[in-house]
Amino acid sequence: MRTLALALQVLLFATAGFAQQPASPVAGSWEGAIEAGAVRLRIGVTVTVQPDGTLRASMDSPDQGAYGLALDDVTFADGVLKFALKRAGGTFEGRLNAAGTEVTGTWTQGLFCRSS
Repeated sequence: MRTLALALQVLLFATAGFAQQPASPVAGSWEGAIEAGAVRLRIGVTVTVQPDGTLRASMDSPDQGAYGLALDDVTFADGVLKFALKRAGGTFEGRLNAAGTEVTGTWTQGLFCRSS
């Protein structure tokens, strides 16, 4: 079995409609794209803070017709946002800029292939 990992640069921008004083600097709606060569997939990520202080997030990929995908293991610490989309084998890690308006990071997705 071989594993292929694909690392893609992702830039997420805060969108209008942001809560006035979110309990976390990353709470709200973000838009961006995953770019791999000539392929560009638009994505949207919505992050919410739960009553216990944990983060929950979902992702939309309109170019793939996918909406409301629940993200796993959502954390924000030391200026770094992390989450996973376990059902697709993907993870994201990105840094929030000082203005709190952009998160720049890398989407990594492992593809498992079986060779005979």
